[in-house]
Amino acid sequence: MSYNSGYMPVQTIPPDIAKYFWDTDPAQVSIQDNKKYIIERLLEYGNEDSLHWVESTYSIQNVKEIIQASRFLSRKSAIFYSLYYQINPEDILCLQKDFLNKHRQIWQR
Repeated sequence: MSYNSGYMPVQTIPPDIAKYFWDTDPAQVSIQDNKKYIIERLLEYGNEDSLHWVESTYSIQNVKEIIQASRFLSRKSAIFYSLYYQINPEDILCLQKDFLNKHRQIWQR
C-alpha cells in the first residue's frame, strides 16, 4: 500500500493483477481514482481471478454502471457481461447500433 501527501492510504493494484496493465506503471494506478480504467481493463483482458478481485474491490452496482457506459469493451465481452450480470444488452453503450455504426465508420476509412 502506498500513501499520498494527505497521509491517507492509497490502494494500488496487487502484483498478480499488475500483468494486465502492461502499458502503465501499476504502482501509479489508484484503485479509487482510476476505477473505470481498472474495471474495463480487467473485464476485457483479465481472467477469473481478476474478475473475483474486481468484485471484491468494487461494488457490483459500480461494475454494472461501468459496463453500461463503456466504450472500451469488445462486443464479445459486453455480451458476456450482460449475461453474467443480467444487464439488458440494450442498456450497454458499446452494443447499441448507433455506437457500432459510428465505430465502424471511423475505422473503415
